[in-house]
Amino acid sequence: MATVSLATITSNSTCSYHGHSINLHVGLSHDSCLLFDPAEVSLVRQSVTGLVGTNGSGKTSLAKTIASKDIPNFPKSLSIQYISSHENYAFDEEQHATLKPQEFMALKVQEKLVSLQEQIENLEQQLEGENADVDVEAIANELAELYDRQEELDVSSEREIQLTIERMGFSKFLEKPVSQLSSGWRYKCRLVAAFTSCPDILIIDEPSFLDAESTEWLIDKTKETAIKGSSMVLVISHKEKLLDALCDRI
Repeated sequence: MATVSLATITSNSTCSYHGHSINLHVGLSHDSCLLFDPAEVSLVRQSVTGLVGTNGSGKTSLAKTIASKDIPNFPKSLSIQYISSHENYAFDEEQHATLKPQEFMALKVQEKLVSLQEQIENLEQQLEGENADVDVEAIANELAELYDRQEELDVSSEREIQLTIERMGFSKFLEKPVSQLSSGWRYKCRLVAAFTSCPDILIIDEPSFLDAESTEWLIDKTKETAIKGSSMVLVISHKEKLLDALCDRI
């Protein structure tokens, strides 16, 4: 499968992470052409942010750049899932080729648990250090939240996967590798995995393959993932009604 090169991040790009939000200052170019000067993008936990723009304005390039974690000062321990109908070839990779739907969903939950543990260990190291500038109370509060999220995900994920499989009609595909499913079912499988694992950052690029009932499910689960899962959600769409129903800020 041929890969498409990411846009190039301009030298003055950077970001800052504050636990509850991430602030991005990003400029992009592609093939020596400037897509846009550094723009300010903020993603906030428990909030759904909408991104709109004309075709070719760099929306998808920006989303993929965020997902790559290549922006200077981007915290590598944050878990990110980028969902796009054009990214379904990911299931053709050797490591995912034989996974069945339930196994793929469980894998994404495990990846999030690993990410949470890394964040916990990073904060614990800060508390154990001798840096006088460390805000002990803020770190302790963030640690308590991470412990709660880790426990909740570990306890509830298996049941949540089973309920969603039944609601979305995956039961008939449980013994079939995801790589052999249609594009629409692959896409839904990635959405279910994301909603169940509640990544720190969830990016949904032009929601696709969804009928009216599935669209209502998407709206409900996206909001639930943001609020209950404490995720920072970015939705890219040209559908005004969908963005109005989904987003807290555009």
